[in-house]
Amino acid sequence: MPVSSEVSKSGPYTGNGVTTSFGYSFKIFDASHIRVVRTEAGVDTDLTTGFSVTGVGSNSGSVVFDVAPSATQKITLLRRVPQTQELDLFNQGAYFAEDIERALDLATMRDQQLQERLERAVTVPLGSTTSPETLIETLITASIAAVNAANEAAASAQAALEKANSMLRARGAWLTSTLYSPSDQFTYGGAVYLTVTEHTSTTVSADLGAGKIILWVDKGAAGTGSGDMLKAESLAGLADYPLALSRLGGQPTNANLTALAAETTTGIRVRTGAGTTALRSVVSTDGSIIVTNGDGVSGNITLSSQATFSAAVPTTSGTAHDVTGIPSTAREVEIYFAGNSLTGTNNYLVQLLVDGLPVTSGYTSSSGTSGVETDFSSGFGIHVASAARSLNGMMRLVRVGTGLWVQSHSVGLNPADANGGGRISGVGTVNGIRLTRTGADTFDAGSFYVSWR
Repeated sequence: MPVSSEVSKSGPYTGNGVTTSFGYSFKIFDASHIRVVRTEAGVDTDLTTGFSVTGVGSNSGSVVFDVAPSATQKITLLRRVPQTQELDLFNQGAYFAEDIERALDLATMRDQQLQERLERAVTVPLGSTTSPETLIETLITASIAAVNAANEAAASAQAALEKANSMLRARGAWLTSTLYSPSDQFTYGGAVYLTVTEHTSTTVSADLGAGKIILWVDKGAAGTGSGDMLKAESLAGLADYPLALSRLGGQPTNANLTALAAETTTGIRVRTGAGTTALRSVVSTDGSIIVTNGDGVSGNITLSSQATFSAAVPTTSGTAHDVTGIPSTAREVEIYFAGNSLTGTNNYLVQLLVDGLPVTSGYTSSSGTSGVETDFSSGFGIHVASAARSLNGMMRLVRVGTGLWVQSHSVGLNPADANGGGRISGVGTVNGIRLTRTGADTFDAGSFYVSWR
């Protein structure tokens, strides 16, 4: 295959910390025939590891790095064919055109390598009698001379400035009947004057007319506004100082900002009206929500809803067991059954307590076990159907509106289970629940818990 392109260099490519593959657009016969150069801080480094080469034998390919070069690094790819000729021909021996062509290709590639280097070399015109070495030496000498001249000029300028400053003496505001010497400066009427001859001052106008002083820096022309821009007043003496402040990049005065700036306490500050603010904090009035760092001073405000649990209520005897103390703000009540049982086949009832008394009517409730369902009106019922069944599981009550409660349950009744739900409306403020039964059985095992939030 002929070498049809004069390209023998690709790049330089600037890294970005992400790209790992960099292409080259010239032909190589071996991965060792490509030179990978990394340039950083003006220093070139030849790399021999940390990358792989693709496209060997083709007219193009890529160098793929194990680690992407950074943004401070540049990558240059060049052809680097060994300066050797390894084709050995024998008289009357076998002749392979491909071997001859490959040797010619390598020779051309070496020529291109040399050409690439020559194009980066310092050369002189064809008719010049100056050698490249002499030209380089002359350029280096001129560069050094230019740097030295620049440094000398800067030093001279600094010296001149220091001399000028040393010659001028600031005397502040002008005073009458005061001795002034040459190079004394003083201010008067917004202008700066320079003393020419030694004299004792009379009036500024008289001394100026006599040539004893000269006007050095005149006062600026008056603007269209009114008032003085005094240091003591900042911008307050200007006719439209809010406009001046805004044009200087400052925040115009504002009643709301003024009120906020006057605040000395910490917390959440809110705007309650024009120019008025108030301190606020996040609180839970009924305690149903736990508020942490409500004023936001120590960190982010956090809210959490935590249920309150009753103590375990034993059900080893008796016919009814109450849990009271549920607050009027509670919206969810959960009853957890743990191994409860009755002496007979009665069903369980959960009744709401209002002012400590059970609500015994008005329920619409049902519960089923093994395909057998029972309706209840005197409480939220759990169907049992058989004696000596252990009750385990949970019933959930939710207040969805004023005086309206709904219920659902899913419990295990070894070896069966019971599921159901119900509702009751028009009840007063609930402050507890009662666990009882539908008949005359008594409790003989287990316990239960109640939680609310």
